[in-house]
Amino acid sequence: MKALAFGVLLSVAAHAAYADVPWQEDFMSAHDRIEWNAGALYEGRFEDGSAFEIELAYPAPAGVSKRDADSFVQMVWEPHHYEGEPSGLFAVDAGAAAMRLKVLDEHSPENGNIYAITLAPDRASGRGTLTAPGGKPRSFTLRRSVPYTGIVVTRPAPADLAANSYYKQNGFAFSTFFPVLGDPDADAWIREHAGICRDEGECRNAVHILWRSPSLVSLKASVWGDSGGAHGDGRFETRQYRIDGRTMTPLGLDDFIDLRDECRATISAYVIAKLRAKAMPRADRGALDGREAAPFTPTSDGIAFHFNLYEVGGYAYGAPTVFVPRGQMEACVKYLPEK
Repeated sequence: MKALAFGVLLSVAAHAAYADVPWQEDFMSAHDRIEWNAGALYEGRFEDGSAFEIELAYPAPAGVSKRDADSFVQMVWEPHHYEGEPSGLFAVDAGAAAMRLKVLDEHSPENGNIYAITLAPDRASGRGTLTAPGGKPRSFTLRRSVPYTGIVVTRPAPADLAANSYYKQNGFAFSTFFPVLGDPDADAWIREHAGICRDEGECRNAVHILWRSPSLVSLKASVWGDSGGAHGDGRFETRQYRIDGRTMTPLGLDDFIDLRDECRATISAYVIAKLRAKAMPRADRGALDGREAAPFTPTSDGIAFHFNLYEVGGYAYGAPTVFVPRGQMEACVKYLPEK
């Protein structure tokens, strides 16, 4: 569990750095916060038996701006070809029960497809169709598996941003969206990361489920903020939990792959080659050495390694992901989840 321990130390150091922030307030418990049941992760099943996972947002309550509500990015993935990066969904039409969502992901075979969904009155289940451009609709059913909570807090702009036209007009906003798993330790970790705020202009956080199966749930916690500079900035971490009945146990990278030298070298060479193919100027930094706590998402077919901004390239290069297939890791695989 070396990787997990290293990740905990990084988290502690990060929170120490956040101690000197302009907002000396716990927004997760603010007296005037707007908190609501913001959406859920659903298990989908097509008529042919194939499965998918989809996150759906519910309409925001009064007092929550469209910008704040849109911070909950809806996503979808199908396990049979999933490589650790869900496809984003754009709401073409969205209501309390019926919605039409378009897949927006140029790298996904579902790019441009339309999900038409109708939820039951209690939102515990639903049904709908998936239609590809020029294709026939495929019917499916939905079952809610994990609820999401949303919290929004607004404040007047701080004095330091009084001259910034945007923040002078819109003020400060804190928004966060996160799943509720029902496990005390996991939910505590989720709320801790969902509540981080170190910026004066806005703080927008989200914890998303990137994999869920009977044996494993994988989380990605993103923290983003802006203090009136040229652009905002953010970072993310991942967390994996093995599920055994009602018990959830955190796992590190060394629970999924053998981290001996020969395995590190094999996997690192593949990751670096893929980063170079993406024209990342600091691709060599993608090696596993010293990256035990690197963000990653395990799937049935391999492991996706995620890189934060600036880690392997400047801001303009974004935050790339490299998926390492199971076959590429050969005998280094110790455990990957079942579909």
